Amino acid sequence: MRAENQNYPGLNFIPGWFSWSHTAFFGRNVGATPNGRKAGEAISHGANPHPGFRRDGAVTAMANSIAAIQPGYGNTAPLQLEFDPQITIQEGGVDRVLELIRTPAEIYADSKLYLDIYILGVPFLLLYNVATGIFSALGDSRTPFWFLAASSLSNIFMDIFFVTAFRMGVAGVAWATFLCQGASCVLAVWVVFRRLRGLSPEQKGRAFSWPMLGRLARVAVPSMLQQGCISVGNIIIQGVINGFGTAVVAGYAAAIKLNNLVTTSFTTLGNGMSNFTAQNLGAEKPRRIRKGFAAGGTTCTAICAKKSAYFSVISEKTACILNGPVIK
Repeated sequence: MRAENQNYPGLNFIPGWFSWSHTAFFGRNVGATPNGRKAGEAISHGANPHPGFRRDGAVTAMANSIAAIQPGYGNTAPLQLEFDPQITIQEGGVDRVLELIRTPAEIYADSKLYLDIYILGVPFLLLYNVATGIFSALGDSRTPFWFLAASSLSNIFMDIFFVTAFRMGVAGVAWATFLCQGASCVLAVWVVFRRLRGLSPEQKGRAFSWPMLGRLARVAVPSMLQQGCISVGNIIIQGVINGFGTAVVAGYAAAIKLNNLVTTSFTTLGNGMSNFTAQNLGAEKPRRIRKGFAAGGTTCTAICAKKSAYFSVISEKTACILNGPVIK
């Protein structure tokens, strides 16, 4: 095989003798182990030990050990770092996340305080997104927009009020966000139930349907994985940025806010096109989908050109609005 296929210049490819996926296959015939692995689970998820093998983490030692040993059978050595989804709600979970991304000591306490309060509003954020999806399925994109606009504007004024009038600092910003998200969520869910009462379905729907869950999962899971990869990437980048100190962290935060002004337009337009496509597929009107895609692409290009031109000319002045004057 190697003789018939030329290797890339400077590299020597060797066919692999096994697949790391076999750890799942072999694990089916292995009983429970003392490290917390249950019977039938994969022996490991890569070259790294199974989660729970060490309680102290030892991420650096594990990475160095794996990097020092190159398998001699043509296979690479995949390293998989896994995070418990419940880490932030466990005792000391927020501290572990902040330590992992090397949060500077000067802002550690404020960062922890903000996250402790912000996490309380995650259920509101989840329910609001569910309500927004229902509105979109009903062909109504204006109602969630008004809820979002009202929540965002009230959040701005409450941030100022809590920080200046009550002198609450970072806690005031976090509680303002929590209250505004909560109010927006409650109102959105209330309106959704009112809308659903006004519908007259041909037959009574079931409270739960496995086939429907499967159909939703086929659409939702790829998007969840995509967003999850982006979020993990942002955490890694934030960890690198935090190592340069608070001044660089502040500059990066300002740049992210400016970046969001651009990317939010694209993501929102993409979500709108998804709803538009789904509605027209249901109505069996594929021609409208092509026209909508063309119009969306044109709109996206125009927005990108305008905002790129804006930030290329006065990006420094815009950043100064967020972080103050630049000292040269």
